[in-house]
Amino acid sequence: MTPSTPTEQTRTTGLLTRCWPFLAVLVLALAIASPARLPGTVFCNSFQGDTATTAWFYSFVGRSILLDGGLPERLDDFGYPDPLPLEDPFATIVDAVILAPTEAWPGWPDRWGWAITMAVCLNALGAALLARSFGGGTFAVLVAGLLGAGLAPAWQEILEGRANTMAPGLAAMALALFMRLLPSAPEAHYPAPPPSSGAKRGRLVALALVSGCSGAMAATIYPPFLLMLLPLALLLVLGALPGSRARQWWPAVMALALGAALSGSELHRIWLHPMSHFAAPSGNTCPPSHGLVALRDLAVISVGQFGIDFAYLPLSCWLLAVLALLRPQKKMIILLAILLALLLALLSTGPCLLLDRASGTTILHAGSLPRFFGRIHQGLARLHDLDRLASMAGLLLASLAGLGAESLPLLVAGRFGPLLKTRPRSLLSLAACTPALGIVAQQSISTRTVIADGDHQQPWQVPRSAQFLAQAAPGPAAELPWDQSQQFLSAISEHRPRVNPLRLGDFPKTENAFIQWLDALGRGALDQARELPDAESVESSGLCWVLHDSLRCQGTRIPAAACGYAVIDSLADVLGSPMDLGDGLLVWGVGSCREEP
Repeated sequence: MTPSTPTEQTRTTGLLTRCWPFLAVLVLALAIASPARLPGTVFCNSFQGDTATTAWFYSFVGRSILLDGGLPERLDDFGYPDPLPLEDPFATIVDAVILAPTEAWPGWPDRWGWAITMAVCLNALGAALLARSFGGGTFAVLVAGLLGAGLAPAWQEILEGRANTMAPGLAAMALALFMRLLPSAPEAHYPAPPPSSGAKRGRLVALALVSGCSGAMAATIYPPFLLMLLPLALLLVLGALPGSRARQWWPAVMALALGAALSGSELHRIWLHPMSHFAAPSGNTCPPSHGLVALRDLAVISVGQFGIDFAYLPLSCWLLAVLALLRPQKKMIILLAILLALLLALLSTGPCLLLDRASGTTILHAGSLPRFFGRIHQGLARLHDLDRLASMAGLLLASLAGLGAESLPLLVAGRFGPLLKTRPRSLLSLAACTPALGIVAQQSISTRTVIADGDHQQPWQVPRSAQFLAQAAPGPAAELPWDQSQQFLSAISEHRPRVNPLRLGDFPKTENAFIQWLDALGRGALDQARELPDAESVESSGLCWVLHDSLRCQGTRIPAAACGYAVIDSLADVLGSPMDLGDGLLVWGVGSCREEP
């Protein structure tokens, strides 16, 4: 076995030195996110709305990619016999494609827990890489990564199941990698022709490829996150122009061109998608409070609102971020980043300044603001919820807080170190680190304590309809009444075509009278279901099973008429006596499944 040369040993040591802080950040992020992976539970506020829909969609896309080898063209879990096209209801599917590998994890909801963990790791790495690109060392990377993993606005998105907005760290990673390609970064300078110039050029190509791909993914998953960082990126580019040569810009141009090529068509499709357009508040109207950040959420240690028991942007992060200005390098960039974070935080409060979400006290109304501010918030309507501005502000603060935590011991050692010997100087630096470490540790422990709260751990049980269908003969089914929660959770557990609509506003695109009649019953539109379908339409529908679960009637969005005895009586008139499986679950066999036990 040939011994390694000193050069190879130096390269290995240097690689470990650069990489181990990020590996440590990943380990810490995995630990912080562990409450989201408790066996047999789903980490969310409830199974209603976005949580159920998003969890099913991720499972559907991941299953299609891993089992069928590609993206499906239609959402064939719902809308039988003519399901919607894949891209019709969803403005973007890139996030589901990225998280498709989690579908290989055995069992649900464990797969959902690992999808959440991947998002937390992306946030931690995004903050850590941004801190490194700002000039931070190992300590800054660790602090920024910890604060990024505990980013409160992102955890709020996780609790609500809004998966495409729970990982702003991907946009931060794209900016951090792009910064490394600019001529102002040491890695981009290669004026001399040393023997290693070819290897360095190869590293730049690899970095440009990763930067372009991460930027394309960030743009197509949730474009506003990347746009929030655009002012800082432009200023960095303008700052790198003086004194640079044209040949030094090829890595950055390569990354931009690749990102634009990969995301251009998808961004155009997202822009034209109806779900990308939300109603903008008028200049004299306050948006709903659930989509805003209250002033107390921006700078306090702890609040108890909407399942989150710690501040969106803690005061400790603001204080540590300001300390980053003590660094001798990149002061202007750091100042601009702080100002951008402050601007995003203020914009997240909306055109009305809400003091506290619990009391609903508004200290400034939109009508008292100049029209200019109203137009700004009208332009931000595509964000849907303005608290997503706080997500990016928090990620910027996390990276800047890492720099600030590292700056304090450097400042103390620089001022008082010359008066002391080597060992006392090291102890002095360590002592100066203690307050910053205490702040970060307190925030991380608080984050993990809050997300481990039992109120967020919803026990998972396979829906009763899915339990039956899992052992029943294959074939399309209709699970009545229609709802926006249990039907998605049932589809996660047992995959087969369903008559159920993906959205309550969808109507069956078929001339079959039986399916149209079932749709009317599922919606509670009994006036449209008075005329009973004939036996021919029942047989020609292709359906195999019809189920009615009375426990679904506990949902708040299900019309009472869809749950009455009139629905069950109508089904019995057409399909005969049902199988009573207990607790209000009735099953009818249709067609070839009529004789199944």
